[in-house]
Amino acid sequence: MPETVQTSLVADMDPDGLRRFVRRLDPDEVADVLWLVDEGTRESVLQGLDEDRRERTEFLLGFSPASAAGLMHLDYVTVGADRSLAEVARRVQRHEERTGRFPHVFVTDGEDLLGELPGQVLAMTEDGIDLREHVHETPAVRYDTPDEDVVDVFRANPESSVAVLDEDGSIIGVIYAEDLLRVVEEEAGETLYEFTGVQEAESVLDGPLSKVRYRYKWLIINLGTAFLAAGAVGFFEDTIAAFTLLAVYMPVVAGMGGNAGTQSMAVTVRGLALGQISLPTGGRAVLNEVLAGAANGAITADGDPM
Repeated sequence: MPETVQTSLVADMDPDGLRRFVRRLDPDEVADVLWLVDEGTRESVLQGLDEDRRERTEFLLGFSPASAAGLMHLDYVTVGADRSLAEVARRVQRHEERTGRFPHVFVTDGEDLLGELPGQVLAMTEDGIDLREHVHETPAVRYDTPDEDVVDVFRANPESSVAVLDEDGSIIGVIYAEDLLRVVEEEAGETLYEFTGVQEAESVLDGPLSKVRYRYKWLIINLGTAFLAAGAVGFFEDTIAAFTLLAVYMPVVAGMGGNAGTQSMAVTVRGLALGQISLPTGGRAVLNEVLAGAANGAITADGDPM
């Protein structure tokens, strides 16, 4: 749901109802909900949680929801590279008994992160192995990394999870690919909204007055540019009066220009959402669209039946 709808739904719930709603959620999901409420309601709901979930939720609420820490889970354990496989298995079992979830296993050498230990190693490998031989390298980001930058890290490492590090390099959480689906959708939506002059806060279910409030400023700007175009046509008033057939072509030109612009916008928005367009590649993208527009204009002009 859009954030405005989420906020509205949560605002309609009393603290008891909100406490029942979050009772079965994971701490990171509880934090997502409590970010939408005021401080008093947040404290009331936290006091109704068991001690372990309250501490984990309070820890997550200390970070920005738009950062790497705002996306992370706490379902992980860290083990030293000198530990035995049996010790790792006991750590994993204790975490699973306490939280009901199988944790992500990170291997460290002192304060340095070596990587992650795949779960199948615990099930298929005999004790006595050197953990370093089975560690898979994992990308890592600082806790305050913007969520859009975390998406770029996952695009470069699509098969990995991402470790979240504190200022001193210690692990404080883990992010999975599915946690970024919301961020990717929001990023694509924001880009499209920016191109069309629609505010991100608008929902498809908003009332007509809300839609008018969100849209009228952009329409006024468009009205101004339309008058500029009309003024340009006014310079050729005598020519149009002498050759009235030109007036017939005006809506045709406007319509074809709008269609070509829509095609360019669709490709450009997709490129921005996928990170294919940046400062180094932006000039090339603009030049390609200009050349393609000129070629298509020549083709459609030659093929005009009039």
